[in-house]
Amino acid sequence: MVFGKNPVLSKYSGILVVTFCVMLSIPFVYFSLRKEEEKDLELTGFKRLIKEHGKAMMYLMFLFLGFVVAFSFWYIAVSGGSDSFRAQIETYCSINRPNDFQGCVNQFYGEGVFKSTGFANSNKSGCQYIYK
Repeated sequence: MVFGKNPVLSKYSGILVVTFCVMLSIPFVYFSLRKEEEKDLELTGFKRLIKEHGKAMMYLMFLFLGFVVAFSFWYIAVSGGSDSFRAQIETYCSINRPNDFQGCVNQFYGEGVFKSTGFANSNKSGCQYIYK
């Protein structure tokens, strides 16, 4: 919806959303790690140290789970007819299933996909549109 009129950014809007979420969470992670390092210098004893670091582990875990839930929700809510997540799915398929790239992408989008990496296809130009 945000980059819908831009032909380049509309394909990679999902990556941009993830990038902005990570950039905005950097101060939270930085200051939480800094606070934990200060506690590390003050505290002694293994059990006490683990107990104090457990709090930081919990809120970092909740940050991660919040990202997973939010991105999953928006993937389900927006994926009906939208290509917002095509770049991520193509990258996932080219890394995890390079021998069956077409089958992997067809699992999500159906037939006729754009292969965007030279590794995933045999075309020397690096790009190929496949029709079945």
